[in-house]
Amino acid sequence: MQASADEMGDSLQRSLEEVTVEAASQAVTPKKTVFIPEAKQKKASQDGIALLARMSIPTLQVNPVTSSVSTTSGESVKIFIDYLPASSDDITGMRMKDVRKVEIYNFPDDPRFQGAEHVVNFIMQKYEYGGYAKLFNQMFASHNSFVERPRVNSKFNYKRMTYDLVVGGDAVDSKVLRSGDFSTFRFPQPDGSVNEIHRDSYATKAGKLQYHTIYTTLRAVYNTEKIQISNSVGFNYCRQPHFDKYGTLEFTGIDLPGSESSQLMNRLWRTAQWSGDYYFALPHDFSLVIEPSVDYSYTERDVTYLVDDSPKIENNADSKTTGARLNLRLNRKLNDKFTLWAEADGIYSRNSVKYRGSSPGDVTLDNKFFGPGLGMSFRLSKLYMSIDGGCAMEWNDTGTTSDREVYPYLHLSANYAFSDKLSWNVWTQFASNTPDAADRSPIVQQQNELLWTTGNPDLDNSHHFTFHTSATWLPSNKFQFSGYVSYFHLFNQLLKTYTPAVSPTGQPVMMSYLHNQGDYNRFRCGIYGTLKLLKNSLQLSAGTSLATYDVTGYNLKKTYQSWNVMANYYLKNFNFSAYYYAPSRAVSMDSAAETWDSASYAVSAGWANNDWSVQVYGMNFFTKDKTSSRSTLNTPWYRNHSTLENGNNMPTLYLTLSYTIGYGKQVKRGDEVKQISTGSDGILH
Repeated sequence: MQASADEMGDSLQRSLEEVTVEAASQAVTPKKTVFIPEAKQKKASQDGIALLARMSIPTLQVNPVTSSVSTTSGESVKIFIDYLPASSDDITGMRMKDVRKVEIYNFPDDPRFQGAEHVVNFIMQKYEYGGYAKLFNQMFASHNSFVERPRVNSKFNYKRMTYDLVVGGDAVDSKVLRSGDFSTFRFPQPDGSVNEIHRDSYATKAGKLQYHTIYTTLRAVYNTEKIQISNSVGFNYCRQPHFDKYGTLEFTGIDLPGSESSQLMNRLWRTAQWSGDYYFALPHDFSLVIEPSVDYSYTERDVTYLVDDSPKIENNADSKTTGARLNLRLNRKLNDKFTLWAEADGIYSRNSVKYRGSSPGDVTLDNKFFGPGLGMSFRLSKLYMSIDGGCAMEWNDTGTTSDREVYPYLHLSANYAFSDKLSWNVWTQFASNTPDAADRSPIVQQQNELLWTTGNPDLDNSHHFTFHTSATWLPSNKFQFSGYVSYFHLFNQLLKTYTPAVSPTGQPVMMSYLHNQGDYNRFRCGIYGTLKLLKNSLQLSAGTSLATYDVTGYNLKKTYQSWNVMANYYLKNFNFSAYYYAPSRAVSMDSAAETWDSASYAVSAGWANNDWSVQVYGMNFFTKDKTSSRSTLNTPWYRNHSTLENGNNMPTLYLTLSYTIGYGKQVKRGDEVKQISTGSDGILH
């Protein structure tokens, strides 16, 4: 059959993009940075996260195993596919050979990005009509642990309509859970002295983690040059019959015998969600985006704490959560230099929680939010600037207290492109962190023999200020480089506080709750680079960062360094990778605890063509220390050191398979449908 002129033109266009324009495969502009992935990178990647990792974009930090993406300074990144929001299943279901380019934005003025601050947008190949199905399965196993994550994505396009369906699930069976918990409780005495009680819990046998998830989502999209209407509905069922920990207790400073202990937890989530995403290009250079959503979730959580010859402690709860959100944004492009916009965001949520067991009670937590704002962007040939701000209003009702808070927010951003190879970016923002509904709960719960926890209905929001500046240098397709400096200041921090108290039985106990206390300061800087050799068949990447923390509420100052390296090699249809992430340390913004995550390293080998992909990862094969993470907390009345073994630092083998079946002539690609989350439950933890 003879190819049409359009088909020949498309083929020539693809050849030019993937072969002859190598010198233009990356470029910076004032508005965005653009990267064109190489054919071998797309072929070796099973999903969008893997592609980002192989591209080694210098302004992004990507872990292909954990599927995490952030800026190099740790800011969250929102991923879009053809200007529609994407999630993990969207990215997993992508047909990798259809990726045309990847765009990186900071504070974009395009209303389709929904006000996101940092954006990755995949631009996909467009086709006339057709469909495809992608079968995907990821399995990984270690000693006494097995996880499987199968899913099926299907897309069908007919004329202006596109229909997406995803069905998937997760199955986890792990018997490697071990935790150690070593606490010191300090109680003031009438004579001015302090009595210290030590409670040490040693892991004597492995605990158990089991859960299974089933979810499905259906979406329909109507798309023209001036209108895009997307509606999706999804359901998620998750059952966790076991999250069990076991230990041996030892006490000093109090007349309590050593004994065996166990904490048994099971949970259930049911979630339903509808969301819409409507874009209209209006006359006179106006554009309107409307984003409504409604969700409902039901959660059960039963926790039982057992100690030999002692009454059991039961903290059980049922939660019903309803939520609704409506975001509106109206843009007006005045000319080639100026764009104005007005936006309004409204949110309503209600958490109705019924507590059962040792601390029964009912609580209803209501939250309402309204945030109107205005913005403007300005662009020249080498400069892009944006500013937006507004007034946020929140109403909170815990059933016993209610409050309203009004506060401003502001974002400023500027990007200057010295050339198509070098750019400089600076942005700053002032905004607010809002406590979770459960943090305001008046319910009091006993956690163990000496520790109790409650919410704090009187919590205030914590305002924060951020300053960030960075530079990106792309001298050639062989080398990429970026560096950044970032400062974050959280005022009136929500800090975990521990206060000596007396239980209903007259025993001294420690009460834990959040409290506004002091400030949290964080300074970060880092550099990242990528070098390509052997006609781009060998790719080497490395980065290092330095972070300094200052928590005034507990007079804590710490400085940590971290680094990582990665290598990729391509040989026809085969690909090989290796990476190493050094141990990382940080100071938690919520508790002021010092956290430590173990080093992680892996080697992989894979084979792929345009439809089949097989990838095998071997992780941490020579690791002797099985501890995944550690945490240390020092407060005036309570000190704690905890360790966790959850399998993340054990020798593990990953196997990922995917196969894409095309049907019809060809598929018009948009983005993939996403799995909905289990939702927020409002239960005190």
